[in-house]
Amino acid sequence: MLAGALVYGITYLKVFPAIARIGYIGPKTLPDLTGVNPYLLVGIFVAAVVLLFYFLERGLIRKDQLDE
Repeated sequence: MLAGALVYGITYLKVFPAIARIGYIGPKTLPDLTGVNPYLLVGIFVAAVVLLFYFLERGLIRKDQLDE
């Protein structure tokens, strides 16, 4: 564990800038990258979260019913 931290500390100043240059795409947002209306993405995200909460709640209720 100590060896990994040591290698990370030694190579950070050389490796990180190179990796950061490769991954940098500028100040872009998800609607800019996908070319979609921002409100459509918000709607999709809200629907996904509501469905996630629904299925989580449904699973918790069923688990409680199985215990009885």
